[in-house]
Amino acid sequence: MLERCVDGGVLLTPGGASGRDYESFIRLCFTSVEPGALDDALQRLRTVLGR
Repeated sequence: MLERCVDGGVLLTPGGASGRDYESFIRLCFTSVEPGALDDALQRLRTVLGR
């Protein structure tokens, strides 16, 4: 899934980077984006996930 996200223009971090307890998670940082950029990112993520 990470590769599909990168190909779709959405960068994610594997949850394992935050510790062993989070290996089955992914992280999406959205704390410092311009207005509207989060909507664009979520649309890209929907496209990647086929939803």
